[in-house]
Amino acid sequence: MAQKIRVLYIDDSPHDKALVRDSLEKVHGGFELTEAKNQVEFENLIESKPFDLVLTDFNILGYEGMQVLEYVNSSFPHIPVIIVTGTGSEEIAVEAMKKGASDYVIKSTNHIKRLPSTIISVLEVKKTKIENEKIGLELIESEERFRSLMEQAPFAITIYDEDGLQISANKAYEEMWKFPISTSVGKFNIFKSKAVISEGLIHYVKRAYAGESVSIPEYFFDPTGQTEADGKGRVRWLSTKLYPIKDQSNVVRNIVLVHQDITERKRSEQIQKLLYDIANAVATTANLENLIKFIREGLKEIIDTTNFYIALYNKETDTLSLPFFSDERDHFDELPAGKTLNQICDRHPKIIIGKY
Repeated sequence: MAQKIRVLYIDDSPHDKALVRDSLEKVHGGFELTEAKNQVEFENLIESKPFDLVLTDFNILGYEGMQVLEYVNSSFPHIPVIIVTGTGSEEIAVEAMKKGASDYVIKSTNHIKRLPSTIISVLEVKKTKIENEKIGLELIESEERFRSLMEQAPFAITIYDEDGLQISANKAYEEMWKFPISTSVGKFNIFKSKAVISEGLIHYVKRAYAGESVSIPEYFFDPTGQTEADGKGRVRWLSTKLYPIKDQSNVVRNIVLVHQDITERKRSEQIQKLLYDIANAVATTANLENLIKFIREGLKEIIDTTNFYIALYNKETDTLSLPFFSDERDHFDELPAGKTLNQICDRHPKIIIGKY
């Protein structure tokens, strides 16, 4: 059995109280009515028992309806108040609603019949308001958690609106691309990016906007800087995931891009592969010149080999011979080792690959 609606009614007129009682208890039956005839009774009751709603007359001896409304609004703001007023007092009732009353009903035989439905309607509105406030608080908390997660994330995160415009980015995004987010937020459009299009990434973006969570295979990204962003990006190996954000109607409103910079890992993999290939070439190649060319071509994937040489150290003469030497400015066949980087590399059994 459904719990009855608990109503506290303050009025000092026996006739009016009987009219309200008949409407709620005899006609409808879904209400539990508690009556008070003055301020003391009313305040004692509302402070000692739980009520779902308050009904009040305007003209109570020593305690007017506006005072009741003010007291309930300040001390029990969760309890709605309905004004029950006589014919000709509609203007006062409207004024009371401006000050916080939920509704009003005229005390006449015909109008009082709508009191039960008015009470139910007011409580439904209250319930909806509470639910909306709860949803609103949950949404705020969810947004705050997401914002905190986004800022603390080690990966670069960006958010785009339904037109492809970047509307948010986190600190890791700044650190990865080496320019402030003001360079791209509100300016960079992923649909118009020449780099995104030329690298063949736009297909994945469109899939995300179609509602699909997308994982892009690891790729080498060389941005041109010719986008809506003012700054020029940096070359990176990236692992990227795209997530659509949908509204209640299941329509995609935003997409989230998460970039993981895997450049160091890919570089390490490339070096390990190159060292394996060189070791294999040393064992299988008889011609030194061909071996050197092979090494140079392999190194091109990691460093600039425009100026390139291989040095062989002669311990007896403490010199370096250069069987292969390619330089834009200089040329040497042999030079003293001295305290050169080549000598350091020769005396320490560690492999160093670099440029100067």
